Order: sequence, then C-alpha cells, then structure tokens
Amino acid sequence: MKKILIRCLANMLGFYFAAVLFPAITSSAPENFVWAGIVLGLLNLFIRPLLLLISLPITLITLGMFTLVINTLLVIMTEHLISGLFIPSFALSFATAVIISITNMITNSLLN
Repeated sequence: MKKILIRCLANMLGFYFAAVLFPAITSSAPENFVWAGIVLGLLNLFIRPLLLLISLPITLITLGMFTLVINTLLVIMTEHLISGLFIPSFALSFATAVIISITNMITNSLLN
C-alpha cells in the first residue's frame, strides 16, 4: 500500500514537472495534478499489466521500447479522465510519460 502511494506521488510530481517544462500542458486547478497522479497510479495498477500482456510480441521485437507507447496511452487516458487537465498532442503526452518514468525511476532508487 505504501509503494502505491509513493508511486502516485511520483506520478503527481511528473505531471507537475511536465506542466512546468511545457507551457502547452494546462490545468484548471493545481489539485488536478493530484487527481492525475492518483488516476495514473490506478491505471498502472489495473490496466497496464493487461496492455503489456497484449503487446508482448511487439514489446519483444522493439526490445522494450514499446512500453513507452503504452505509458503514453495511459497518460492520454488519464488526461481524458481528468476534466481540468489538457495535454494537446501525442508528442507532449509522450514527453510527459518519459518525465513520469524518470521521476518513478528516481523515486524507486531513493527508496531502495
């Protein structure tokens, strides 16, 4: 349970850092980043394993790089579920997914 909460916090920070780096990513209220982190954490917990299983052949062919596309799709899903969050393009969603992945890697390395 503690790990899930820490990952949600890392997701929140990732969304916030992406919004700071890319002004096109907008939010109507600061608490939308909190909700986005929670929603992305839940999507990663329940939907991501299914997507990874379905896309296993293409993930193996691309040596794991397709997981970035899966992460991007999860960021797009999160953006659609949070009404006040706006990420205008696939490229910015991809960049947001990369930033969130980096914040998660840093968080995991600090905790271990």
